[in-house]
Amino acid sequence: MIEVKSLKFSYNDHSVLKGISFIVKNNEILGILGPNGSGKTTLLNLIGGILKKKEGEILINGKKIENYSRKELARIMAFVPQDTSTAFDFNVFEIVSMGRYPHLGIMDSLTEKDKNIIIEALKKTEIYDLRNKSTRQISGGERQRVFIARAIAQDPEIILLDEPTSNLDIKYQIEILDIIERMRSQGKTILMSMHDVNLAVRYCTKIALIHNGNILAFGEPENVINEKNIEIAYGIKGKIIRNGGEKIAYILPEKFNGF
Repeated sequence: MIEVKSLKFSYNDHSVLKGISFIVKNNEILGILGPNGSGKTTLLNLIGGILKKKEGEILINGKKIENYSRKELARIMAFVPQDTSTAFDFNVFEIVSMGRYPHLGIMDSLTEKDKNIIIEALKKTEIYDLRNKSTRQISGGERQRVFIARAIAQDPEIILLDEPTSNLDIKYQIEILDIIERMRSQGKTILMSMHDVNLAVRYCTKIALIHNGNILAFGEPENVINEKNIEIAYGIKGKIIRNGGEKIAYILPEKFNGF
């Protein structure tokens, strides 16, 4: 479980988060939504321990994040960045194997158990056939799967993903989100920042909508995504479309309402 309490963060004199509070229970998918510059990536970086908070508290399973060592935290939580480029020419297997490092000693090599976990992660993300390919020779969607496989191989309780579907076509977006949904069904807790509101309401069990450094709304998608909140957060008028009696809603910007 993740508890965020009155979390504040600034870059120099620019306040980004102004007192964020929420709880993510085990086995949920939290979608973090908001316009560009609203602090979605900053929030994930704080929860992942990449940035240090200015004020407030972050608790992972009831323990303050600053009381974890880096290795302890890496055994509990994995982070999938938006930028999946690499400085060196690693192949797919090598990148995914990096997920096992938190479970190894300084001088330890991969065991047969580690290798089997890596192979299983490759198969779960359907990239086993790419295992010997350079990550510079595969598509953006395939590379996104590689880093998700690395997170799976890490075997954490919690997985953080920063814009996992950005710059991907709709086919890859759906495939990536289906993988994320399967991870939740296998007991993982997921937090991910997203731009696409319609995909978020389809895949997330909870949504945090950020506006001006605060939580504008938090809860189940059908209670958060409404015309009023979309107008406040994104500055656009839209119409909520529901398919029959479904709880899941789709937001249609006003300019397209004639369709």
